[in-house]
Amino acid sequence: PALAPLLTIPASDMSDESVRAWMDENRPDVVIAPTPTLGRHLLSLGFRIPDDIGYVAMYVLNEDSRCSGISQLHHQQSIIAIDRLASLLQMNCKGSRPHPQHIQIRGEWHEGTTLRQPEYAPVRTDR
Repeated sequence: PALAPLLTIPASDMSDESVRAWMDENRPDVVIAPTPTLGRHLLSLGFRIPDDIGYVAMYVLNEDSRCSGISQLHHQQSIIAIDRLASLLQMNCKGSRPHPQHIQIRGEWHEGTTLRQPEYAPVRTDR
């Protein structure tokens, strides 16, 4: 079967009626959203997560132990930012940089409880 479309409800119209209509029309197995907010909305509408649908948030705070998704590692980001700022101050660098640097760290998968357990163990090919 074809994959269900992305949520096409404008962010300004996340009313109960709009969300329920989209869910009824598309009947997804899993909803992937930017944050846990839509998951809480689905719970308030009576959807059972993960029994009825799975839910993944692309931006999970470490304190949110329930939601499955990607932790952006805020604590580590803060440490890196402070180290970088201290380094610039030690080198007496002030003002805008002519060639700003972008520092990126990978997020980590946060297991959470909003996905059903797999019925089989997938074969890992990255080892």
